[in-house]
Amino acid sequence: MRVFFDTSALVKRYVAEAESSRIDKIFQAADDIGISIICISEIFSTLNRLRREKKLKPKPYNLIKKYIENDIKDFFV
Repeated sequence: MRVFFDTSALVKRYVAEAESSRIDKIFQAADDIGISIICISEIFSTLNRLRREKKLKPKPYNLIKKYIENDIKDFFV
């Protein structure tokens, strides 16, 4: 299955939000995952905002960034 994630859906993959478990299931079932070229900057911007708002602590923030950087290698833009 080929899926396209916008930024709001992709964030749910890495940050616990409503619908995160649903997104995770879709993510795991996908053969190909597509994202917009701006999705990368938007997702890191979202993570930085969560850090500034103190809703995301430094250790989870750094771990999430590593997961995203690893996953992005397999996405198509």
